[in-house]
Amino acid sequence: MITRYIEEEIRKDLEEKMVFLSGPRQVGKTTLAKSFLKVDFLMTFEKKPWFAVECKVKAGAPSASLRYFGERLGIPHLYQIHMEGKDDVLDGRVRVMPAAKFLAALP
Repeated sequence: MITRYIEEEIRKDLEEKMVFLSGPRQVGKTTLAKSFLKVDFLMTFEKKPWFAVECKVKAGAPSASLRYFGERLGIPHLYQIHMEGKDDVLDGRVRVMPAAKFLAALP
């Protein structure tokens, strides 16, 4: 994918508000928008979303993508795991926690 100069600004804005992309046809608006909507892992149980995980290096506010998919798909458990820090907090519906703690809880 082509790196666009406005990507970082859009990423920051998405943490706080809705972003509107406009422009002429065939310039990559849809491709750019889709690049912001991702979740690293989605686990299902009996063919239904069970939990989603977004992985980050540093602790921080939950990603807009994780919240979006959680609401859109009705995912009951949302996790954002990170490699730094020891904080384990619930931010709305998203549990932000260290990766080591998350992985230790898996069967």
